[in-house]
Amino acid sequence: MPPSELIIIAVLGGIIALDKSSFMMFISEPLIICAAAGAYIGELEQGVMIGMLWQIVWMGELPIGAVKVPDGSTGALLSAWIYLNLNDKFPQQHNILLSLSILAGILGAYFGGGFIRDKRRFHSHYMSIADGFAMGSRPKGVESVYMIGVMEQFAFGAVFTCLVYVIFSFLASWTLSLIPFFWDGLFKYVLTGSWGLLAAILVNQFLHRKTYAAMLLGIAAGVIFMVLL
Repeated sequence: MPPSELIIIAVLGGIIALDKSSFMMFISEPLIICAAAGAYIGELEQGVMIGMLWQIVWMGELPIGAVKVPDGSTGALLSAWIYLNLNDKFPQQHNILLSLSILAGILGAYFGGGFIRDKRRFHSHYMSIADGFAMGSRPKGVESVYMIGVMEQFAFGAVFTCLVYVIFSFLASWTLSLIPFFWDGLFKYVLTGSWGLLAAILVNQFLHRKTYAAMLLGIAAGVIFMVLL
């Protein structure tokens, strides 16, 4: 894989880490981060589609306070990057690749969630150091600790995402090289089944919140959109 590919996914991984830990501007949401990956690779439409899929899957997971949740953004990025980069290399195994990329997205999300929890424990040391500077009326020291923390967040997120991508991409390529291409037909309903599952998740969310009018309006708009297409 070319170095530029690793640099870009490392930068996107670092942005995810920063947004989830420091800025909380939600620019690392799966839909946005997958669209960015798709735009870079030249497959914006496919990137948006994958981002929408993962956005719905992780829509209720917010890293607020000490809540332990999977890192859906990192998982979505890994899933999109693997699928979009290997799709041309294995055109006759499109559905198998999609299945493997979904699996990579789930595993990447849970590995990333554990990584975030470990970073939070590590960052407690930063707080004690910053408190010491604050008690001594040394604002420059507090600012320095903050900047070091920000740079560390970006670096760790970049290295983690890049490393996991290299491992998952190698495993996906190796698996696809072993599976006969005619097996691809066995996985032809993976995408349809995924969208059906996501539709059920959305309906459950609307019913749980009792927003029936919004649900019916969304269904009507979707039907009209499909008819126009």
